[in-house]
Amino acid sequence: MKTHKQQKILILGGGFVGIKTALELYKTAPEKYEITVISSKPNFEYHGALYRIATGYNVQEVCMPLEEIFAGKAITVVEDTIKRILPKSQEVECVHTGKHSYDTVVIGLGSQTSCFGICGMEEHAFGMKTIEDALQLKHHLHSVLDEVQHGTLDQKRAACNIVVAGAGATGVEVAGDILHYMIELCKQRSIDENLVNVHLIEAMPKVLPAFSQRYSDRIAKRLRSLGVIIRTGCPVTNVTATSIELPDETLQTKTVIWTAGVCANHLIGEAGLPVDKRGRALVNRKLQVEGYENMYAAGDAASTKKSGMAQIALYDAKHIAHMISRNGHSSKDYAPRDPIYAIPAGQNWAGTQIRSLRVYGKLGWVLRRVVDFVVYASFYPTIKAFGMMRRSYPVHYCDVCLQMQKCER
Repeated sequence: MKTHKQQKILILGGGFVGIKTALELYKTAPEKYEITVISSKPNFEYHGALYRIATGYNVQEVCMPLEEIFAGKAITVVEDTIKRILPKSQEVECVHTGKHSYDTVVIGLGSQTSCFGICGMEEHAFGMKTIEDALQLKHHLHSVLDEVQHGTLDQKRAACNIVVAGAGATGVEVAGDILHYMIELCKQRSIDENLVNVHLIEAMPKVLPAFSQRYSDRIAKRLRSLGVIIRTGCPVTNVTATSIELPDETLQTKTVIWTAGVCANHLIGEAGLPVDKRGRALVNRKLQVEGYENMYAAGDAASTKKSGMAQIALYDAKHIAHMISRNGHSSKDYAPRDPIYAIPAGQNWAGTQIRSLRVYGKLGWVLRRVVDFVVYASFYPTIKAFGMMRRSYPVHYCDVCLQMQKCER
């Protein structure tokens, strides 16, 4: 029941940070806070498994309704697009619902795609940031093969030529699975599967630039064994509807998937908050935005050393909830553990790194699924979390449009 003493907590974003912060605050003292989450979508989207949706798996594995997550809890969800953050008046303005005031605000807006100014990339490439992106790519793959099923050899080659631009974790995941998926689609349409080529393009000197050379080499070896063509030190210069231009070659393709550039949400910088060169909010050890005691930032929105991982975002959320519950006066240090890196590279295979320990192959894949379970268990009871794992199964092409409609709802 609401009282005059309740603190108005406004949480921006329905991702890892937003959901976990809301749940932790409610668990700590539900009568103490008026908790509102503003999200542009009615669902939480688990980005770590989006690549699976693009290659034939059930969308329900990554789509979790906020209404379901917060069921039975006094947490309000406002489905709207944030227009701007107004720190001076302690308000957040939305497109449809107007201004929302707060006593404390938590910024968990995540990141957004950046095309680095590459000509044609935004217009012609497919992204991999949302469920809608993944489903659109899946629909495109079916459509382009349907169109050229009885076309010329050159048309079939272009249709079967897939380019993944960016060899970070997402690029590796997409390249590994999409090769298998394209071969299966070609078999269904009596198109020669030997025409399928998947190119993984990276401007930096190696695959997985942020990881150790040993780990990178092992993942690259696995991808090459599957048949993925890897090109490192090879920046993209231009993209059209039918080609992608590299420094020394132009590849004919109707499918370019951009997985490289990300930057912090533009609203942070536009609010006049202190930011780093990547647009992330500068924060102290409490994760308070510098100069604002009642404003916290976490996950991809915060300038911390390990931001960008789901595990770090979940830790950040718990840390912020602890700080808010102590009115910002806790002496607890911000000290997240090293995250577990588990990157799939093809069917039922992953390279998993736990500090200095590295595990590859099927066991690595099992560990990756354990990481997925931990994510689900962060939002759901154990039995429900296991239920989410069971949703991971292939679906028929005719389900794609239905899945897109469910996602939009």
